[in-house]
Amino acid sequence: MGEKLSDSVYWRMVDRYVDVTQWTTARKVALMMMLALPFHVGFGIFSHVVLREAGGTIRREAFDAVQAIWLLAIGVVMGLAWWAGRKGRDAPWTAILLIVGYGTPIALMLHVTGTWGSPFIAFYPLALMLVTLFVGPRAGVMAFAYGTLLLSVLTALEMTAVLPYASVFIDRSLEAQATPAWVTSQAGFILIVFVYYVAVLGFAAAARERAQQRLEAAHAELTEARVHLERANYLVSRYVAAQCPSHVWLVG
Repeated sequence: MGEKLSDSVYWRMVDRYVDVTQWTTARKVALMMMLALPFHVGFGIFSHVVLREAGGTIRREAFDAVQAIWLLAIGVVMGLAWWAGRKGRDAPWTAILLIVGYGTPIALMLHVTGTWGSPFIAFYPLALMLVTLFVGPRAGVMAFAYGTLLLSVLTALEMTAVLPYASVFIDRSLEAQATPAWVTSQAGFILIVFVYYVAVLGFAAAARERAQQRLEAAHAELTEARVHLERANYLVSRYVAAQCPSHVWLVG
C-alpha cells in the first residue's frame, strides 16, 4: 500500500512537471531554485560539521561565508522569480537573474577552493545542463558565455597573482588537501551533487516518457475514433441508400 501511495505521489509530481515547457520563465526559475535550496542547506550543514576537524589547514569561516552568500543568492532569485510567476508574467529577466545570481557564487566558491583544482568545478557543466533543460537553449548559451567569462577572468587574475589561489587554505601545501576532514567534505559534496543531478535528470526523463505515453494514448484514441466514424458513415450510407426510392415521381 505504501509503495503504491509513493508511486502515486511520484507520478502526480511527474504529471505536474510534464507541462513545464508551457510554464513561464519565472516559474521555471523558481522551480530550479526550490530544487537547489535543500541541497545547499544540507551540504552547508554537513561541511560545517566535518570541517571542524580540519584544524589549522582550512579557513572554515571563509568557507561557511561563501556558502551563506550562495544560499542568500538562491533565496533572492527564488523569491523574485516566485513573485513574478505569481503575477502571471513570463519575466525573461529572471533567466538572467538566475545565471548571474546563481552562477557568480559558483565562481566564488571555485576561486576560494582553487579554481582548476576544486571539485566544485563539477557545478559548472551540470548547472549549464540544468539551465538548458529547464529554461531553454538560449538561456543555456547565455549561462555558458557568462560562466566561461567568469572562469577566464578568475584564471587570469590568479595566474598574475592579483588574486590568491585557493585562499580558503591556510596551509598552502598540497598536503593541506589530504586531511581527512577536507577529503570527507569534498567526497560528500561530489556524492550529493551527482545524486541530486541524477535524480533531477531522471525525473525529467520520466516526465518525457509520461508525455510520450500520453501522446501514444491520444493517437490510439484518435485512431479508434476514426474507425468508429468510418463504420458509422458506412452504416448511414447503406441505410440512406436503402430508403431512397428507385424512381422519381414527376408532377405536372
